[in-house]
Amino acid sequence: MASNKKLNTGGLESRSADLAATAEQASLTLSALPLSILLCVFSLLPVTWRARAACVCRGWRAALSEPSLWQRLDLNYEARDVTDAILFGAAAKARGRLLSLDVSWQRHVSFEALLAVVEGNAGTLRELRVGTGNSFYGCTLLDGPHVEQLLQAAPQLEACHARVLVNVADARRMLRNEPPFERLRLHTLTVRCEEETEETVMALVSDLASFHASLTTLKMWNLPDVPAVLDAVVDVALARCFESVGFQGIVPSLDTAPAVIGAVLGRLVAANTPALTELSVSLCCLDDESLTPLLQALPHNTHLRSLDMTYNTISAACARDVLLPAVRANTSLRKVFADDDCGTVEGVTEATALLATRRGDAAAAALVRRRRTALRRAYAQMDRWRMRRGEQGKET
Repeated sequence: MASNKKLNTGGLESRSADLAATAEQASLTLSALPLSILLCVFSLLPVTWRARAACVCRGWRAALSEPSLWQRLDLNYEARDVTDAILFGAAAKARGRLLSLDVSWQRHVSFEALLAVVEGNAGTLRELRVGTGNSFYGCTLLDGPHVEQLLQAAPQLEACHARVLVNVADARRMLRNEPPFERLRLHTLTVRCEEETEETVMALVSDLASFHASLTTLKMWNLPDVPAVLDAVVDVALARCFESVGFQGIVPSLDTAPAVIGAVLGRLVAANTPALTELSVSLCCLDDESLTPLLQALPHNTHLRSLDMTYNTISAACARDVLLPAVRANTSLRKVFADDDCGTVEGVTEATALLATRRGDAAAAALVRRRRTALRRAYAQMDRWRMRRGEQGKET
């Protein structure tokens, strides 16, 4: 038995030695490559992996200290969240000769760190991308003063690609390409319309109609529910062929009937624009009367893939008779977002399970079905409890 253990131990030691020799040989083989080819290989690695590769041997460390390898930093393919320290370390290796920087999907990079890197490479930086991802969550949103500081800090910057969250005044300055926003390349524009008059919002819509650039996503927060304003925004969205349109927190008034809002939103869906794939009407205080025209337009749309109607009120009857048939008829739809209150409605739950199956997400579909079964049991138990209480009341 002891001899077998010794043999096994010896085999493991020899195998470890072979692996170490193979790794060393591979390192020497790569180090023997010309510097240009080695730099091309290392440029394919994420930034944090390059830092690890520099610890392998002296040859790799010398190659990875070449500033040209760090002049174009794309920090969107990291296995971990990029922090300010990682950004500073990567930018320092460029030695003041950074040409482009992309932090589109990084949430943990502070604006102060980003501004410091931009100022440190003001003479060479040509392109900056920040918050240009197509998902609302998980990206950096810049406001007007922040964008202005970045553009003023880098006079040599040719293009700043960004998604912004601004008020109406700053949005109009950006859309009219007023200095220094002429170098700004808008991809997502989110506008806050708090306490704005109808004339101001209509002026913003007019600027949107004449803005010729790569704007793909438009989100309007706290938009007044004046039919003329809503119609104008929908007309611009249809004319500009936006990929994503959002109406968050439409301010309700007593003068506008809920059905009017639903009819305007339904017109946007029924137009069946090929470009429009995402629509959000969250936080709009919509009810069955206003959601019905929107949902009835879904069967006429063959391109919409995502509908967000969180924080709206939908009854079980509307979910069963309107939402579920619309989801079944619309074969392009893949996601319907609803809040917890809507999720407890059986029709919404069944529609969510149907879309999960359509996406091929078996785990999500099974989770929704289990939730639906649990809800049915809870409702049955509640009915039995009510019947028991009623019988007790009759006896007394």
